[in-house]
Amino acid sequence: MEIGTGGARYEPLSEGQPLEVTFGPQGGWHLTTAVRLSAISSIARLHPSATVIATGEEIAGLQLPENRELSHHDPVRCTAEALDLRAFLSSRDPQEICPLQGEPLTIRVEVTDLTTQLTAVGERTVIAALDPVTAEGCTP
Repeated sequence: MEIGTGGARYEPLSEGQPLEVTFGPQGGWHLTTAVRLSAISSIARLHPSATVIATGEEIAGLQLPENRELSHHDPVRCTAEALDLRAFLSSRDPQEICPLQGEPLTIRVEVTDLTTQLTAVGERTVIAALDPVTAEGCTP
């Protein structure tokens, strides 16, 4: 499993790369993740989450896992992608979001193949980067 980001297409994430904390249209924040998978059927249960490394606090991932038809499934190679996996942050308070700027986070995605019931977990360390609208509203 490769952990990345991307809503419309998969983009790899390197260790320590910034990942945007995005203010969404429904008034909360999320981290957009994506995964590239092998040895997988066409449908899976997906659950992204995020933890602040310094404190061990899980800040995203309270949402229910999502069952989904995977993108770009190749039945011969048993590969697929899951795009636009949103790890929703538990806080809706900007004063709790602002201090995340520059914080190292562990992004974790749990994937269960709904055909075989096999589960895999992938992790990646990223640096929280507030979206421009959120960053503008943070007081120094």
